[in-house]
Amino acid sequence: MRDGKVSLVWDVGSGSKRLDFPGLDITNNKWTRINATRFGSHASLSVHQLESNSPPLPTVTTTSPGSARVLDIDNNTVIHIGGLGRPSALRSTTFQGCVGEASLNERNMGLWNYVSREGECGGCFSSPQAEETSFHFDGSGFSLVQKPLRATSTSIVLLLFGSTCDITSCLSQRDFLSIELVEGRVRLTFDLGSGPLILTSSRKYNTGVWYKITLQRNKRKGRWVRTRVRARTRVRARTRVRNRVRTRVVSRSYVGCIKNVEIARSNFDLLRDAFGVRKGCVLECLSEAEPSFLPSAAQFGSSRYSHMTFVINPHSVRKSRAHDGLLLLLSSKNHMDFAVLRLVGGRLQMSADLGKGPASVASSVRLNDGQWHMISRRSVSVSVDGSSDSVSIKGNQLDVENRLYLGGLPHMHTVKRMNVSSSFPGCIRSVILNSAHLDLSKPSSQHDVTSCFTNDQAGSYFNGSGYAVFMRDGYKVGSDVTVSLEFRTSQSEGVFVGISSAKVDAIGLEMVNGQVVFNVNNGAGRVSVRSIGQMLCDGQWHHLVAKKTKHTLSLSVDRLNYSTQNPYPQSTSAETNNPVYVGGHPGTTDRSSQLDEAERKIGKQTQTLQQFVNKHKHHHSL
Repeated sequence: MRDGKVSLVWDVGSGSKRLDFPGLDITNNKWTRINATRFGSHASLSVHQLESNSPPLPTVTTTSPGSARVLDIDNNTVIHIGGLGRPSALRSTTFQGCVGEASLNERNMGLWNYVSREGECGGCFSSPQAEETSFHFDGSGFSLVQKPLRATSTSIVLLLFGSTCDITSCLSQRDFLSIELVEGRVRLTFDLGSGPLILTSSRKYNTGVWYKITLQRNKRKGRWVRTRVRARTRVRARTRVRNRVRTRVVSRSYVGCIKNVEIARSNFDLLRDAFGVRKGCVLECLSEAEPSFLPSAAQFGSSRYSHMTFVINPHSVRKSRAHDGLLLLLSSKNHMDFAVLRLVGGRLQMSADLGKGPASVASSVRLNDGQWHMISRRSVSVSVDGSSDSVSIKGNQLDVENRLYLGGLPHMHTVKRMNVSSSFPGCIRSVILNSAHLDLSKPSSQHDVTSCFTNDQAGSYFNGSGYAVFMRDGYKVGSDVTVSLEFRTSQSEGVFVGISSAKVDAIGLEMVNGQVVFNVNNGAGRVSVRSIGQMLCDGQWHHLVAKKTKHTLSLSVDRLNYSTQNPYPQSTSAETNNPVYVGGHPGTTDRSSQLDEAERKIGKQTQTLQQFVNKHKHHHSL
């Protein structure tokens, strides 16, 4: 390597030759695969960075001068790795970095099994590329291994990356053995000729982690052990069922990873005779289906003034997890006559004034449980799921306008007499007023109304097209701050929280390549701490806490802790007085656009967060 570029230099006896690989600088602390091949006087060189999303660059080739074709080596030949005495053709003699997976003529070289060593050679962190000892099955084929087995005993050991729905290994003779994943459970079937024995695990193993499966049989006695090895990220699981070789075998394909297969104490290369198999276990984010919505329901509460307006000629079903909010309002111009239905403290409250004084009644049944409820009212009574409550009221006639507000009120509409302060944060459907159905898909006007999820959860959903803004008057980070939230996502990139000044001071919490990264700039330079381990874009809920003090940054993800020291002791406070952005930043709503200046200060360019964020909290540490 010279100036960050990889070169191949060789001399077979008739003059040295140099082959440079242009256009790729590998001095970026990332793992790089280098393949150098020589046949006679012809040589080729390919260089590819394993973490790069771009396709590999073309291989370069050249020919050495002269007529010599043979590289004379023998058992006394010494191979130098990482440095050597300087031949005249070389421009550098040392290397600083990590070397691994070295091979010569397709034979692996144990780098710690050296003859001699000069200088210090320490260990390296393992590279983040796909595991080279494992094999990924895409569900379209199989790997065929052959091993004569003893008739009276069987021993099988394998490591299974349980992330698919079905795995099958079967023999086509009368006596056969199969190991499957059926609906996530491991199923063992073997037949010695007198009938099958079927064993099925009670728990599921398609959980996206490594499991070791050991099977031992001695005549008619068997021992079956399943052990969890280590956590990994989830890969999309799917089932493909074809014509069955055995009626007792459920499926004939597997999507996931297998490694360290041992049968009768023999190991196997699963690529030797295989189709639909590739080397390495590819770690991916969970591919999650888009959420489904209820076609006949409307979600209110996106803003304080979220509402629908209907023009009417003077019973609803709804669900919510909120405590307060306006459901329905009818009133006169001067608000002397009105009828209002709202949620107060999780219970439904009906208030009305027929011109001679208001009266209110509240339901005895709580509604903020996220379930659908049937609501009806007649006179001044309210019924929730059949439980009725009523109150007497003066007057006989309700004189109101022909305009009905559903879910909330417009910004300029003031109703001090009715004590309505915000819209209803929940879903409403099947609204009937005096036997007339209101078509929620065709209001005369609406503001900040969205669709309702078929299956909802507690939390706030971000679809990648926007963000939430808190503390518009400005938040001062200072020397100590703590950010705590829960999230789940299937995206590898996203912004959780960002606060940025007009200068350089900023904090940012984001997802980068499936890991959480906490960035802080106190004015002297950016400091970062990130999580490591399994990817967090697995569609599961994760809890994270990010803390900034004067001299330390710390990050906790699912009780795994990471920290780093502030290398700028003279700068300990982030001087901000700016809004708090959650789930994105201005400039990230257009995926094709560059992030604005505030986002660039926080960290790497990322898109807005997709999926759910829950329990977002910002507070100074005490």
